[in-house]
Amino acid sequence: MKKLDNTTRGKLFFVGGGPGDPALMTLRGMEILKSASLVFAPGHYRDSYAAELSGKEFYDPFDFHYKDLVGKIDAALDAGRAVVFLVPGDLAIFSPVQSIISRYPDAEVIPGVSALNAASAALKRTFDLPGVSHSTIATSPKTINNSPDTIGALSRHRSTLVLFMNNKSPDALAAELAEGYPPDTPVAIVSLISLPGEGIVYSTVGGLPHDVDPLWFADEDAFKIVVVGKAVTAAEDPSWWDKRKDIRDKRLRENGKK
Repeated sequence: MKKLDNTTRGKLFFVGGGPGDPALMTLRGMEILKSASLVFAPGHYRDSYAAELSGKEFYDPFDFHYKDLVGKIDAALDAGRAVVFLVPGDLAIFSPVQSIISRYPDAEVIPGVSALNAASAALKRTFDLPGVSHSTIATSPKTINNSPDTIGALSRHRSTLVLFMNNKSPDALAAELAEGYPPDTPVAIVSLISLPGEGIVYSTVGGLPHDVDPLWFADEDAFKIVVVGKAVTAAEDPSWWDKRKDIRDKRLRENGKK
């Protein structure tokens, strides 16, 4: 990527940083990050991306009020600099930067690995299984206050429920989940996804109050995702694979391709 000089208006990029492991960033995202001279890197990204940020001017965007933040961006762009925002996870879900992206319509957004995808990989589980769960609901107890989409209401669907930014105690969350899920419904808590110290705690809706440390569980800074539903542990019937092949072979024969 060609670096920008001081005679050219700078460019702003929003790069999906994934859960925080630089190895999970796209090649395009890493190329842009390396070419940037100013980087806004939130939270633990400043540590996990320390090597990539070395020698660059960088700040935690949450250290600024909005007006001061966009003022700093504008000054850098006016000076012809390439500016990168490392977006936690991906823009698609629970992204904190939409208002900034909307302010800069010429900015480029590079997709990243969502923490949801990374949690699925850590668990080695797909969140939708035929006959088990055909839908995945991603939400946050922190963001659905004063909404009809409460955890209790969503639990009645008995779909796979993926919870970001949990701020509830194990007792409180278990009580809401129990409005729809049976007590033996599996629960997996994935913490520090893709980072050193990554861990998984398995429990059930009924077992959450006994299996989980309440101080750690409700700590929003201890990055974690909670996955609820039968898909967490259910076995898949492999017979669908043979059925799929038979259907495919029949279609190919009918089309004269086999």
